[in-house]
Amino acid sequence: MTKPYRAAMKENWDSIKKFYENHNEMVSFPMTVGGDTVLHIAAHSGKTEFVKELINEILGLKSKGSSPQQGFPLFDELAPLRRQNEYGNTVLHEAASGGHLKMVELLLGHDAGLLEVKNNRGETPLFRAAAFGRTKVVRFLASKVQDMGSHRRRYDTTTILHIAVLGRYFETALELLQHDVSPDLVDDNGMTCFQLLANMPSAFSSGYSTGRLAKLLYYCLPEKDVEETDDLSLGAIKEDLETGNERKPHQGANHPTAYLVYALCYWYLKVLPAIGTLWDIKKKQSNVRELIKILAKKDLSWIGGDFGGAPPDEKIHLPVKERDDIEDADQNDEEADQSNQARIASEASYNSETPLIAAARNGILEIVETILEVYPQAIEHVNHKNENIFHVAARYRRVEILELLQKSHVPISRLRRKITADGDSILHKAAYLGQNSLRDRPGEALRMQSEIQWFKRVQKIVPPYFVNHRNKDGFTAQTLFSRQHKDLVKRGQEWLMRTTQACTLVAVLIATVAFTCAYTVPGGSNSKTGHPLLLKKTPFIVFTTSDTLSLCFALTSVVVFLSIMTSKMQEQDFRRSLPLKLVLGLTTLFFAVASMMVAFAATLVLMIRQRLHWAAIPIYTIACCPVTIFLVLQFPLYLNIAWFTVQDLVQSFIASVPGRKCLNPSLCGIGGGCVHC
Repeated sequence: MTKPYRAAMKENWDSIKKFYENHNEMVSFPMTVGGDTVLHIAAHSGKTEFVKELINEILGLKSKGSSPQQGFPLFDELAPLRRQNEYGNTVLHEAASGGHLKMVELLLGHDAGLLEVKNNRGETPLFRAAAFGRTKVVRFLASKVQDMGSHRRRYDTTTILHIAVLGRYFETALELLQHDVSPDLVDDNGMTCFQLLANMPSAFSSGYSTGRLAKLLYYCLPEKDVEETDDLSLGAIKEDLETGNERKPHQGANHPTAYLVYALCYWYLKVLPAIGTLWDIKKKQSNVRELIKILAKKDLSWIGGDFGGAPPDEKIHLPVKERDDIEDADQNDEEADQSNQARIASEASYNSETPLIAAARNGILEIVETILEVYPQAIEHVNHKNENIFHVAARYRRVEILELLQKSHVPISRLRRKITADGDSILHKAAYLGQNSLRDRPGEALRMQSEIQWFKRVQKIVPPYFVNHRNKDGFTAQTLFSRQHKDLVKRGQEWLMRTTQACTLVAVLIATVAFTCAYTVPGGSNSKTGHPLLLKKTPFIVFTTSDTLSLCFALTSVVVFLSIMTSKMQEQDFRRSLPLKLVLGLTTLFFAVASMMVAFAATLVLMIRQRLHWAAIPIYTIACCPVTIFLVLQFPLYLNIAWFTVQDLVQSFIASVPGRKCLNPSLCGIGGGCVHC
């Protein structure tokens, strides 16, 4: 079988056809070590015409209902079609997994029984098509199935709906739900597809982070293909021959404009593959939103979730004597570390979580909104540790979830008073160290700032008496916060020292150059009066002003960075004091660099203004390059520090205004505060 195998590798199908015309008894012989026959290889390659000719001419098989032209000498006439390879796949398995609809129709036309054949893993051709996201093939095969019972699961209990969701073929999953596939089927872990989706944050737009340019392109791209939208398909806009009525465009859309948009999208898809990838992501996210709306209504397995109750000792542990001294608490370091490890290990068991709790933990805003809209009582669901959605949102820093809950029309006052099985309040959950570092806050110091701001934000929504509440380990939320973030504070101090030392070195060099230039002015000085010879020239005035500003800004930057290096760098300093100093230092350093380059450009103009007058603009352009590079590299860091620090200052200032009314009194509830206050 070496000759046909080599021809298949070269895609020389004419040579293969001639070989089997002379050796038709070898059609069912395996060509590969995996037991694939020539029909398997042709089906996998999508060669429909070749398979058709091989079946009709060599095997002598006609379509269903007719007799064969000639008997197959060694096997039953349908044996080559039902021949299975080492994995148990038939020709129909290969055609279905490849998405070759015409070939699937051809094979079923000869042998409808192929639809029920399972491979070694218990997968039917319909199951294989769903596993590879072949929606059109799934639609066709599902319409031919009389009973979906044998197609729902394979031998390892994975369901056909689970395999489509795991592959992120959400359009295929939507198609399966229309063909007697139950949405509340569970896998061997006891998870439904809704629970599975609640643990796939990257499948949703809320969990998929993109850059600004990609986000702009994302909103410009359509959500559906032309073939996927019935109202925009060619058949939908043609005149109905039976009624004589022309179908109306979808939502008043202009069809020439719509087709122009799709034509441009397809052109960009070929020219820029990145846009095609982004378009595929948007279409999948659109399909998954439709899928969760259906599952929220049909998947009823999560409605009976645990609504919790009082933990073994649900009472507020108020201390007789305040023990916030960290040195006293450090005596129990070993016990606390063991408790923390046990807590992290217990958080790994997410299979029993309801979709609402899992979605809140992963920050999937779409699922939380859908569930609360369909079944608002689900907000009282808790997990195996008696944690409700507020505890989970506080523990995993889900800002959007917390804001959504406070804007929802459900009673949340008593939910904020819940205590977990470990005795933790919502504020205790916010005190634990966040597991994920934030992309918009690089560096340990900025991460520490984020942790403090989140802790203070959650503190506003809990009742005041929870500030002194102690969990089962005997820690208040503030003490627990200090213990959890001890290492992060040390790493933040090291990061600040490295950053300030590097910036100080640059600032000192700029100050040295600016100071030297003040005594070596361009053009020289008058030997009698000592005045610069070019004193009345405009570029000289620009040079003098820029050099002076550069020196002042550089020295100011040095002083600011020295104040950072000599500060105590305590825990609470990372919230405002240290970030503000860092913002001030980076700002003055940027202006020092910019002023120095302006002075350099002015000096060059003074030197060559007579001979190269036309070179003034290129000189200024080149002089802007270092400033531009510095801005591009440091501006994201500078902007993040400035934005989050100033935002925190403004919110604190607004909250401290006497007589100020709450922006949304319905959100305050017990505790007298909300994130909007």
